[in-house]
Order: sequence, then C-alpha cells, then structure tokens
Amino acid sequence: MTDRAEKRPQSDAILEAACHCLAQKGYAEISLREIAQKAGVALSQLHYHYKNKQGLFLAVLRSVADRYIAEIEEELKDLRDSRALFPRVAAFFQRKLDKEPGRLRLFLDLANLSLWDESFRPQMQALFADLADTLEERLLSEEDPDRSHHNLARIFLGALVGISLQAILDPQRVHNAELFQMVPNVFQLAGSPNGSLS
Repeated sequence: MTDRAEKRPQSDAILEAACHCLAQKGYAEISLREIAQKAGVALSQLHYHYKNKQGLFLAVLRSVADRYIAEIEEELKDLRDSRALFPRVAAFFQRKLDKEPGRLRLFLDLANLSLWDESFRPQMQALFADLADTLEERLLSEEDPDRSHHNLARIFLGALVGISLQAILDPQRVHNAELFQMVPNVFQLAGSPNGSLS
C-alpha cells in the first residue's frame, strides 16, 4: 500500500472524529488530544495531516459545507414546481434538527467562530452564498423570469437558521415543527408576483 493510500483513510478518520467531538462539545471545549483519542491515532498525526487546530477546524468547516450543499441539491433535484421549494427546504432543516441536532449545532458553532476568526469567514461566506444560489436558481419561474429572488433566498435561509438556533437554545418553548411549517407560507406570500398565495 502506498503512503498516499494510507494517508487518505487516516486523515478522513481524524476529520470524522473532529466533526463528532465538535458536535458534542463545541469548539471552545474540545482539545486536539481528545480528537486524536476518538480517531484512534497519535496526536502527532493530527499535526502531520492538518498542521494545527485551526487547520483541522477549517477542514471540518469545508466538510460541513460540502455535505450541506450536496444534501440540499439532492433534496431539490427532482423539484418541478418552484412553489414546493420553501416547504421542501423547511422540512429538510426540521429533519436535520430532529435527527442530527449535533451536526446543526456544529454548523452554528462554526458560523459563530467565523464572526471572530477571519480565517474561517471566507468558508462560511461561501457556504451561505452557495446555499442561497441553490435556492435562487430554483425560484426563477417562467411567468416572472426577470424577478430577482436573491434577497428572498437569503432571508429564507436566515429564518431557518434562526429557528434552528432558537430551538437548540430553548427546546421547551420553541415549537420548531410548528415554526418550520409556518415559514414556507410566509415566504410563498412574499415571493408571489401579486402578493397572494394563490
């Protein structure tokens, strides 16, 4: 087996362990030693593959971004009616919150980190831009081809991320299922050419 063949699985194991640990404890509470232990490798291997904590967490952010974009695109690949976009994406976020709250917490933690660490900011900016572009492309309709949906897509994403954050912080008082179901109606109203849901 070549060095390259050996290197790839080990770096992947480290990345997977980092995602798991960060989702459980957050950026501020996790150490590289804990991640190495979870991955079953020596601490020196983390430095070999990712140089330092920042390098590893940048790789985690890239991995999270790539996965979210791929999953959203898979969710929408058979979409034929742009009116179904808002309910479909809202349901996607609700599923992530219900089934993978740790990964959504990880996403929010990395977004918070990017507010303070400029090395993370371009990656997070690109993730939000790609998500918004993915939605915007599918909002364009034949009856209104010149209408710009860029801002609508951004506001819609902001609403879903905001609901997710509130639900994680206060699950007893924030009924996320009800809120996620309400969001599409509001945005379908805002996005319709005549301001009605019909």
